[in-house]
Amino acid sequence: MNVPVILVHPMWFDGHYWDPVIRLLPHDVRPLAVDLPGFGSAPGPFTASRAISAIRSAEKEIGDPAHLVGLSLGARVALAAAAADSTRVRSLVLLGIGGDVSLVGTFFQRVVLRFAGRGVAQRMGGQTMPEPNRQAVAAQRDMPLTANAQLVKVPTLVVEGGADAEFRDSCRRAAELIDDSRLVVVPDAEHMWPRERPREFVDLLLDWCGP
Repeated sequence: MNVPVILVHPMWFDGHYWDPVIRLLPHDVRPLAVDLPGFGSAPGPFTASRAISAIRSAEKEIGDPAHLVGLSLGARVALAAAAADSTRVRSLVLLGIGGDVSLVGTFFQRVVLRFAGRGVAQRMGGQTMPEPNRQAVAAQRDMPLTANAQLVKVPTLVVEGGADAEFRDSCRRAAELIDDSRLVVVPDAEHMWPRERPREFVDLLLDWCGP
């Protein structure tokens, strides 16, 4: 079995968010963790079109049609990329995807600080939202959940955290709108749960991507 997987990180993080997951993947899974524009080693600014271009570049690098996995911001980018062109997308896995709301930085700061843990809060030290995050919030208006979900034609797993109340409705909305989709609720999981519970996430991913 040869399973290419592209992993797309949430806000406040970069591709290294997925390191605990990648360490547990079996050898027949080929993971590629993307740095979105302005995050990690990728130059900014963050725009919807440049984020989708980052996915297109990852698809070329990995070679074969891949399972495209995104969390939060990464889920919105993955959805937008698949809606624009699913030629090289084997399936989608959308974790904690946000909805079509009036997005403001203070809301996302509150949510991320709650779910990302004390380390992020300490690193922020009360500072305002960094520019890449601010740009990513604004760019989500150009990656609408409702419109893009209706364009997706690949099998899609929508994953809702059982303790992720802020994103419950949008996860269920995505599952309703995408034709070939399945909704899974992970009990007691908060927004950033794949990094906190990597073995459980790997099991879920392998179950979805398996033959």
